Order: sequence, then structure tokens, then C-alpha cells
Amino acid sequence: MAKEGRGRQQRVTQEKKRNVDQDKKSVADQKREFQARYAEEHQLGEGGCGAVFAGYRIEDRFPVAIKHIPKNKVYCKVADESGKKLSVEVAIMVKLAGEAEGSVGISAPVSLLEWFDLGKELILVLERPVPAVDLQKYKAENGRTLTEDKAKVILKQLVDAVKELEDKHIFHRDIKGQNILIETGSDVPRVRIIDFGLSCFVKQRSLYRIFYGNIFCSCFSQMEQFVSFVLEEIAIVSVC
Repeated sequence: MAKEGRGRQQRVTQEKKRNVDQDKKSVADQKREFQARYAEEHQLGEGGCGAVFAGYRIEDRFPVAIKHIPKNKVYCKVADESGKKLSVEVAIMVKLAGEAEGSVGISAPVSLLEWFDLGKELILVLERPVPAVDLQKYKAENGRTLTEDKAKVILKQLVDAVKELEDKHIFHRDIKGQNILIETGSDVPRVRIIDFGLSCFVKQRSLYRIFYGNIFCSCFSQMEQFVSFVLEEIAIVSVC
């Protein structure tokens, strides 16, 4: 067990260093490294920011999720210490991985293992909890409604996870059924949060005027504003 623990710690340290040094490598080198370390399998899903595939780490067949993000779908960016623009999703996942070293399988947000910049696209290699389904499928498998006890367990974990992100000045901005995984390997459901593609770093007392996320998963006030905007646009077009 001690040897296994040391091996895991060494791997985490290596992955952390790779995440920091990744932008210093050429596209060709990064592509070779990705292909040498990971095997990609079937597609798991696709959204507005990219597509996700199942896969595994060749070294130990550790299950991973491989997310392909075209550069033209990187909607949110942040400047790093050198002033270079970086995908906010990458920056946040690297920050979470750096602050919780050895958190693979432990933290509520799934862990970033490595990322690669292949020129026209980014590839994020993420932890893939197994077995797990998203919240929508979990509800469908449980008769489309959850018992109060199960709902309380899931909601408590979700609130705790969001609060922890807030304490780290991170706002997910797209929490919905498809982005909440439920691990089903035990009697108690366990919440994992995925897809930080629209997330951002939070600054105290900042005002955020641009809506990100799925409008149909937003609060009533946001939905009301959206409907009013659409009606105004329709009226303008009708007049013209």
C-alpha cells in the first residue's frame, strides 16, 4: 500500500508539472505525448463548447474523459501571469488541481489530469468516475422522481461543492442536470461536477451583466428578462 501511495503521489506531481509547463512545448510534441499516454474510445457527449470521449490512461488503464475543445469555441479567456490569454476552463481546472494535490476521486469537481494545446483545439484529460451517470439519467433510472432522502443527500453535496468553489473565487455558471454526475458505486449517491467551460473567477463586488449558461436552466428573473428581450426583438423586426 505504501508503495502504491508513493507511486500515485509521484504521478500526481508529474501531472502537476506537465500542466504548468504545457505551453512551453510545441504542438507536435504535445500531440505525440497525448497519443502515447492515452487511448480514446467512444463519444460520451457533445455540447456548445466541445465533445467528450471516454478513454483510458495506457500506463494503468485508469478511466479518463477526453474533452476536445475547438479554439473557436473557447468563449471565456483569462490572462496568465505572463499576459498570455488562456482558456478559463483550463485555468480554473489547473488551479483546482494545484490547490488540491492528490484530489483525484476525492474532490466534488472532477480532476484535470493533463491538458494539451494542439493548435486548433485544446484537449483536456479529466478523471472519469465509474460507474456514474448524469443527474437526468439518474432520475430516469429512479422512476423520474427521487425520494426525499436521496434528494437531500444530493442537494447537500451540491451546495457544499458550490460553496467550496465560491471560497476559491470560482463560479461555475452552468450547473444543470447534464453537468452533475452521480456516482453509483455505493448505496449513497455521490455528486461530481463537470464542464467548467463557462466558469469564471469571481471578484468581490464585481457586477456581471452578461448571461452565460442555458437560459432554460436559469432562475425565473433571468428567464423573464430573456423573454422580454425576445419579444422586443420580434416587435422591432415586425415594425421594420
